[in-house]
Amino acid sequence: MKIKHILALAVLAISAASCITDDSTQGNNATSKLALATPLEKTYTVNRWDKFELDPEITQTNTQKEIAYEWEIDYKKVADTKKLSYLCKDFGEHPVRLKITNGDDIKLYEFTLNVQYSYVQGLYILADYQGKSIVSYLPDDVEKKNFELDALSKNNEAEKFPADPKAIAFANVTGTPVIFVAMGNPSKVYEMNANLMTVFKGVDAGGEVSWLAMNPQSYPKQLLMTVGHQLMGKEPRQDRIFDLTYSLMRDLKEKNSEFADNMTLWYRSDKSYIHAIAFFDNAHGHLVAKEIETGLYIPKEILPGTFTGQRLIGMGGSDGQRDLAMITKTADGKFMFYNIFPGYYRRNKDKKVIDAVIKFSGEMPATSGIADGSIIRTAPEHNMVIYTNGNKVYDFSVLSNGNYPVKEEFTVGDANEKIADMYVSADNSKLYVATNDNTKEKQGSIYCYDINNKFKKLWEKKNITGKIKNMTYREQ
Repeated sequence: MKIKHILALAVLAISAASCITDDSTQGNNATSKLALATPLEKTYTVNRWDKFELDPEITQTNTQKEIAYEWEIDYKKVADTKKLSYLCKDFGEHPVRLKITNGDDIKLYEFTLNVQYSYVQGLYILADYQGKSIVSYLPDDVEKKNFELDALSKNNEAEKFPADPKAIAFANVTGTPVIFVAMGNPSKVYEMNANLMTVFKGVDAGGEVSWLAMNPQSYPKQLLMTVGHQLMGKEPRQDRIFDLTYSLMRDLKEKNSEFADNMTLWYRSDKSYIHAIAFFDNAHGHLVAKEIETGLYIPKEILPGTFTGQRLIGMGGSDGQRDLAMITKTADGKFMFYNIFPGYYRRNKDKKVIDAVIKFSGEMPATSGIADGSIIRTAPEHNMVIYTNGNKVYDFSVLSNGNYPVKEEFTVGDANEKIADMYVSADNSKLYVATNDNTKEKQGSIYCYDINNKFKKLWEKKNITGKIKNMTYREQ
């Protein structure tokens, strides 16, 4: 009897021990292990202002229990939902951690969220839209970047930008890409990080700005502008806007100058250096220049007396940017074209290398399509002058000695569209054309043409922005 009781107790003891140590997948109290159905990437790359979304599939062994989620970015909790939906406002690499638990098991997963700049190569388009100035970003020749209608307001929520856009320019300043924008009358000139489109500084110009361009000299960096038709300058990150008109005009002893909204550089013959930059005074018909090579003795006027009484319609480079191509309007209403070699000069004022000379000049007839409001651009490597009338684009060769077109090369868009600006790519391969159609809510459209292939249209973006004032292009 005792033996039977002892055997029975032994069986019970063995059974109890089996239950305590059982780690099998059977039974109501079995442990449920967590795992990812698909492993996470080590790094996810997105653009700034993208919404990063991740919805991992989780598997459980045994009982399917409720799972708790916790997402951390930069070591701060950002969500407790299964699906992460995160607006990427900050550029850079951000550590991300996912913690999951179901009461039985805890798992931690880590990866990196790489947030890249949203704004890189492409067109930066200054426009008026819904009563305010905007800058639209249109990517070009880059992948995985998106059009942005209003990059200014999105990145500067506290800043109230004035209406009446005036001018825009791009420059690389000591390694930082910078966009300069002038708005309002009197104007304010904003300087912003082109990668982030955030404002560094805004400076009152003291008058109406109508044109901006970066001085091509390497040091010191200098933004050029016309304020009330006077030539002015500003160094990046500085508050002071200073006069440049006096230094250019003092030897001519002229007053009340009116500078055209234009600056054109010319190179040495071997193109090793930018030699100087040319400006035009519309009030008196003076072509004047400022040296870029240090210490040159530039004459007070290029080809003195040649342009008296004329106003500049447009100017650009020719012969690979060694010469100047100019279109002016005379006092009696004639349009004149000039192909000019502007001269080379030494540091000793008595030793000019070569004097300036007019290579060709001739009147442009009405059949050529030239008009007061024509926008003039040049493709210096092709010796080509390109200009507009309404939505028509004309062109001719600088070397043709007056063989002007008698009809347009092509028309842009629809009959309601009018060309607002043009930009020739740095390598002279593409022509970008901006138009406005005042019958549309979004007036502004952009077109791109292949200069090397008889202006074949490469693409178009119709009615994407407000009324375009002008545009600039940023290389990668």
